[in-house]
Amino acid sequence: MEKNYLLALARVAGLIATAGNENAAVLKCAQVRPPAAGLGPESGRSRGLRRGKWSAGPAGLKKLRKSHALCLIAVLAVSAVGHAAVVLDPLSWGLQPGDTFRVAIVTYGQTAATSTDISTYDGFVNGQNLNLITYNGLSLTWQAIGQTSGSLAMTDSSRYSSQANATRIYNLAGQLVSNGHFWSSPSSPHTANIDQSINPSGNLQQVGGSTWVYTGFDYNGAVISRFDEQAGTDVYSYLGQTATYMAANRGDPSGALVSQTLGVSYGRAGATASGWADAGEQTSLGTQYAMYGLSALVTVTAVPEPINVALGVFGAVFTGVAVVRRRRARKLSVAPSQ
Repeated sequence: MEKNYLLALARVAGLIATAGNENAAVLKCAQVRPPAAGLGPESGRSRGLRRGKWSAGPAGLKKLRKSHALCLIAVLAVSAVGHAAVVLDPLSWGLQPGDTFRVAIVTYGQTAATSTDISTYDGFVNGQNLNLITYNGLSLTWQAIGQTSGSLAMTDSSRYSSQANATRIYNLAGQLVSNGHFWSSPSSPHTANIDQSINPSGNLQQVGGSTWVYTGFDYNGAVISRFDEQAGTDVYSYLGQTATYMAANRGDPSGALVSQTLGVSYGRAGATASGWADAGEQTSLGTQYAMYGLSALVTVTAVPEPINVALGVFGAVFTGVAVVRRRRARKLSVAPSQ
């Protein structure tokens, strides 16, 4: 049984090495083989560990020193914590246990702005591999940062974005985007771009600074509006909804009123001032742009996720090895003499 147990660990190590998903130390661990036959413990240490291909069969595993077995257990532990594309580590960002934060992302994929229902954009955002972003072993929950006529991003209390000024906001690189000024102003811009994303392969990726992002709002959360000079009232645009109005063309000396269209606002992922939210308006709502997403509120705990998970894996593995050895010892003690 113990041989089979180690064989399973060896296979895990080989798979990780082949996939190239773990760090260099783990890859080297998978390449270690036992000292050559005939070398005693002392001479084995003096010569060091030889590297290269080694047998994963029972005979090869029998020759593995304890250090090799422990190395394979470490591989298993690293594998257990390595499935998430991004494991958030707010302690390394300077936060303390008890602090709260949210994470803002930009989607790698793109969508049209034809729907007037905010849940459509929530569904799009949550379909962008965001379950691979974890903290304390759990995926975060997400909402789109967007504005429709039925859901205003800054004032709809059911939206995470309505609480964005109440706590720190970070991007996926651990950079502080805002601390009390997410809904920004030209004199108080964001301190980092919302330009980190999860790509279709499930990996963290920074998008281009010129990536356009549908928002439906201005930098301060206000609704995008224009004054209709003929009707004497304002008109507004939102996600899924443009507006027409009468106004004179800029620079036209005649001042004649002509029909114009107010499109849906879009921002730029590489901007920190007002351009993050409103870099322009798009009148053709079938055009596809990215979206911003915002996480639910997260509270920092004392021990980061990788340590918790790795300790659990190590504990389970060592317990299994101990049980196997105790069973073997009992069998040997009761075996009939030959």
